[in-house]
Amino acid sequence: ITTYPHYQVHDYDSLNLIDRNGISGGGRTFYGEQFKAGQTRSFSFPTPNAVTTEKTKMYMELAAYASDASTFKATANGTNGSVYLQKVPDFYTFGVAGSISISPNSQANTQSVQIQLQNSLAGALGWLNFIEVTTPSTLTMTGSYMPVRTLVNRGEETPVRFHLSGANANIQVWDITNLAAIKRMQTSLTNDTLIWTGTQADGVHEYVAVNTNGSQFVNAEVVGTVANQNLHQLSNIDYVIICPVGYE
Repeated sequence: ITTYPHYQVHDYDSLNLIDRNGISGGGRTFYGEQFKAGQTRSFSFPTPNAVTTEKTKMYMELAAYASDASTFKATANGTNGSVYLQKVPDFYTFGVAGSISISPNSQANTQSVQIQLQNSLAGALGWLNFIEVTTPSTLTMTGSYMPVRTLVNRGEETPVRFHLSGANANIQVWDITNLAAIKRMQTSLTNDTLIWTGTQADGVHEYVAVNTNGSQFVNAEVVGTVANQNLHQLSNIDYVIICPVGYE
């Protein structure tokens, strides 16, 4: 394996449609950027090792709220996609959801997509839930850590051998498929190519290549302590307990 699907997600959870002002809460799905009628927003995803002869897959979920039908349009590298969303049918509906899938030609360093909400009503609103972007890329070490996966030989006994270029002796590879049993992979380094072999007989395996001398890691910061709490002493609390049948 010398190429892999570089998977990225933009998912900004800031509000739910039942409680747009963040006062009372409610709703299981949180949305991000808001759109007004006619508004266009652009989103970019860095892909330094993209294979430009292949196509990038983009999938996005959105929602609209208006008394007239709305259309979300997505454009990426000359490829267009859209979703038609019906008007809100009643007082109890806080948004109508839909999705768009497009597969534009991959760009060299960055994949960009523009999304526009189209509606004839000035008061129409729309929201982005998330964007998933999968770009075929060369297996070249980038940054301090790099997630790697492939669909090759999925569910087959034949092993998969990965060739990671741009590597050095500081690179380690870890199998993180089972978070309860993370393990380091045995690797060999030839010139600047790191090689490891894995099996996908039990499904797609997730790996992460880590530069132990890297500097682009998330740092934890202690900001204070939390005082002990006694929730049993709270009184006059209205609540609902949901549990499986037989555990009442």
